[in-house]
Amino acid sequence: MSGKNSAMRLAMLVLLAAAVAVPMYAGSAVIGSVAGAKDATVGGQALVPSTTLFSGDSLQVKEGVAVIAMGQGSRMVFGHQTQASFLREGEGVTVLLGEGNVSMYQPEAGVGLKVKAGTVTVEPAKGFKTLGEVAMLNGSVVVTAKEGKLKVEGNGPAMEVARGKTVTVKMAGAASP
Repeated sequence: MSGKNSAMRLAMLVLLAAAVAVPMYAGSAVIGSVAGAKDATVGGQALVPSTTLFSGDSLQVKEGVAVIAMGQGSRMVFGHQTQASFLREGEGVTVLLGEGNVSMYQPEAGVGLKVKAGTVTVEPAKGFKTLGEVAMLNGSVVVTAKEGKLKVEGNGPAMEVARGKTVTVKMAGAASP
């Protein structure tokens, strides 16, 4: 009889552990996966291809590069000396750029991408396949649209950056160089 009781207790313990563990992972919002990386870390751990990134993860690229696939064809490339963190917001992904630069590609129907650099927010305009770059440089945010359009909000009125154009937006509170 004691064998049956032990088995029952073990089964209950396993069920209890599963009940506690599943909600812990269910709330995690997947951002995407690493397509490739060199000299980059997330949370201090070296990035390797196929690593899954979650909302709240912090990325640091030293002298290398990191390519992150966000789903539905959207992707971002983080350049050297870049620090960023990720947030899942609804169906989209927001990157909080602490320093450095990022290129973003969003197909017309891809996962919505947004970059927040200080007080400036950059996102692809709706209805366009978009390729653009965002870089933080000396208290300013430099935004370039290589393809499609980028919407820029923050310091001053919102504006659209058309294909082939570059704008520089000074971040609020940034001292003049």
